[in-house]
Amino acid sequence: MTARNDFNGTISDWLDEQAGPGAPDYLDEILVRTTRTRQRPAWSSLERWLPMQTTFSARLAPIPRVAWFVVLLAMLALAAVALIAVGVGQRRVPHFGAAANGQFAFVDGANLRVSAADGTNVRLVSAFSSPIEQLSFSPDGTLMAYRTTGASPAIVVAAADGSGPRVLVDGLSIATGDPIAWSPDSRRLAFTRLVDGDSIGTIDIVNADGSHLTQLVRDQTAETHQRSAPQWSPDGQWIAFLSTEANGYVAVNVVRPDGSDAQQLATSTINPDFPVVRWSPDPAKRQLVYVAGDYVKVFDLVTSTESTIQPGQWPSWSPDGTRLAWYGDGSQVVSLTGSGSRAGDARPIQLFSSHAIGYCNSFPNAPANISCGPIEWSPDGVWVFSADAKGTSILVAHSDGTGAVRTVPLAHSVWEDGGSFGRIAWQAIAP
Repeated sequence: MTARNDFNGTISDWLDEQAGPGAPDYLDEILVRTTRTRQRPAWSSLERWLPMQTTFSARLAPIPRVAWFVVLLAMLALAAVALIAVGVGQRRVPHFGAAANGQFAFVDGANLRVSAADGTNVRLVSAFSSPIEQLSFSPDGTLMAYRTTGASPAIVVAAADGSGPRVLVDGLSIATGDPIAWSPDSRRLAFTRLVDGDSIGTIDIVNADGSHLTQLVRDQTAETHQRSAPQWSPDGQWIAFLSTEANGYVAVNVVRPDGSDAQQLATSTINPDFPVVRWSPDPAKRQLVYVAGDYVKVFDLVTSTESTIQPGQWPSWSPDGTRLAWYGDGSQVVSLTGSGSRAGDARPIQLFSSHAIGYCNSFPNAPANISCGPIEWSPDGVWVFSADAKGTSILVAHSDGTGAVRTVPLAHSVWEDGGSFGRIAWQAIAP
């Protein structure tokens, strides 16, 4: 027996003596196995190199409040990074209300021009072999859309400065003279397509990159001949459009962007000479403006009621949804807050020189500052703009009727290609 085994035996005898009669029989075996087992290397248990009170107390000591605060900040930072990563490449819906004024774009003959917000620094963007119409900026201000009206009409999307144009859809079925409506997130466009020998109009949707062309609404009955004039609601939940019935009644309809919940609203019949319906930019109000007979009217989808505003044509909302502008005895603006929201109570502000209502191109010798045609708003709501009665310039006036009227001269009369309809646009820069 070696000295090591003698020592183990001594320890075993001492343990037996101390344990007394209750000691287990297998204690000798455990001690023998212990002698045969190699010790773990030092690197496998680093705590053995630290003082016991340090390692043991650290396990039981409470975490300081400062440490909890640091952990919370770290978690919030990680959450923010995750949200940013998810949002990369996604356009946000612009802030409701007034935005900053970006560049001014307009069609001058077959030329697309842009200028600074005050009408200065005019430059040529593109020259076309055929007219273009329905010029509009996306709600986020990053893209521009328009439609060519040549032998094969096409809907085109370009960068906000007019560069990099790409055709989304084209062909003889593309309806001309009809609005191109942006979705509020600037990702899709709605437009009218004609099918079955132009006897039926459909509302189609296409992505801004030209993908996923889908037919949203098509007439399936003999009573309705056309669907037209799509307009997206500011919350993106509805698309309004007009339907022309067999009896000549022009109705306002709404439908979900997926084609569900289509319904016809109880409005007066729409004047077919002004087949446009527009949503209030205030998503909480859910109101539509249009022309019925010779009057500007507003339909409230919450209460299902219709209000008559004033005689007029081509109405448009201010960016905050509190005012309406239209063409009438001269272009006018009325407040819809307080007493200006009901028939007979509205007190319009004259924007341009007054004249009797008539066809726009019947004013070849009209005096200066007489507008004729649709009235639109600057993104900040401070200005309104329209073509003049001669068609040789664009008029820009303060929306409160004060100050002098500015003019942006045109090289070609807007009446050469059917007027100013959809040929002037102002870029919004969302805050």
